[in-house]
Parts: sequence; structure tokens; C-alpha cells
Amino acid sequence: MRSLKSTLAGFSAAILGLAVAANAAPVPWSNPSGAVPGLYSWSNGQSDNGLFGSPIVAGNSFTFFPINFRAVSSNGVAQTTTDRLSFTLEVAPGNPFFEGITVVELGDWAITNGGHVSSDAFLYVTNLNSPVNPPFNPLTGSGSFDANLMSPPSSGSGNWNITINRSLPAAPNGWTRIQVILDNILQATSPVGGTAIIEKKVGGITIFIPEPASMSLLAGLGTLAIRRRK
Repeated sequence: MRSLKSTLAGFSAAILGLAVAANAAPVPWSNPSGAVPGLYSWSNGQSDNGLFGSPIVAGNSFTFFPINFRAVSSNGVAQTTTDRLSFTLEVAPGNPFFEGITVVELGDWAITNGGHVSSDAFLYVTNLNSPVNPPFNPLTGSGSFDANLMSPPSSGSGNWNITINRSLPAAPNGWTRIQVILDNILQATSPVGGTAIIEKKVGGITIFIPEPASMSLLAGLGTLAIRRRK
């Protein structure tokens, strides 16, 4: 379990790193805009440091294969690695709204002779048609992984994963144009004589849009309810 002191120190360093990155020019995807006919379009695809890479877009999913998105600590020297992913989504004509977003991240880690590794993800989804409308804008979600073999010094390795599920408002106030921001923080610390490494290997973002059949059923139930009230 992470101590409060180490957690606050790590997040302070990570936030500082994100603030510095925000002042640098973002790195656009190789496919920063595009569309999936009949579903949605995306634009302004980028990340602060380019560590996510560019997504493979298939249907309602964006899949990233990061390169060198890792934090490495050796002999007592800690490292924090951060990146921020952002893009805009808009539903295609004829579709009602975005139903939800799921983020899944996978990676591996290894600790030798004591160390601590962690991964944290923070999701922000903003309704661009009403960006300052409180209290649920932006909607947020988070996930984390933690492996602490610092005391007593021990060794280990394995895979890690993070999942974030975020439902969005349904009809009649569904969101049709949204900004998605995903902040990632990898941290590694080790004592003198130890090493620790954590790396992100795969990241996926899945977009959910109600199927037309489901919307027809909802519309029918709504009409039936109105008739019963009358």
C-alpha cells in the first residue's frame, strides 16, 4: 500500500510534469481526424508527449500501442512518466447521442531487490455543446494499479491493467459532441541496489452509441407512457 506521503509526492511530481508538458507543443496523431460512417467523427487527436502514438480506429474502438511509455528506477533514482491524450468526438447524423466510454490499459512491471511501481489514469469527458453547465460537466473517471515490494526488499514481476467505465447522460439530454481527455501517470521508485520498471503496452478507448433498434424501443415506451398519462 502506498503511504500518503509518497502518494502526494508522486502526484505532485506528476502534476508538475503534466503542467510542463501542457506548455509544450502537443504531438498530433498521424490520423488526427476522420470518421466512421454512420457512427461518429473525430478531430484534434493528439497527446502532449507523443507517448501514446496514433490509434488504430476500427468501428467504435481506438487502440493505441505506445512505444517507450515507461518509468524506470535504478539504485534509488525514481522516475515519473506522464502523457495526456485528447480528442473530440461528434455523433454522425441520424445517431442520437454518445451512451458511454470505456478505457482499458494493459502493461507489465518488474521489481528486483525492492521497489515500487504504479500506474494511474484519469478520464475527463466534456459536453462541448454546454461546456460550463454544472454539476456533471465534465464527467470524470479514474483507475489505478500499485505494486509495492519496497519493504522488506523483494522481487517480482507481472502484468497490470486498468479499466474505466463512464456512462454519459441519456435522452433527452444526451451528449452529441464531446471532448475526451485521458491523463496517464507511470511511477517507479527503488532503494539503493534495487530496480523497478513499469510500462504501458496497449491502450484502448471504446465509444458506445445506442443502437437504432434500442432507440426505437425507447421512443415507443415514451409514447406509451404519454398515452397512459392522457
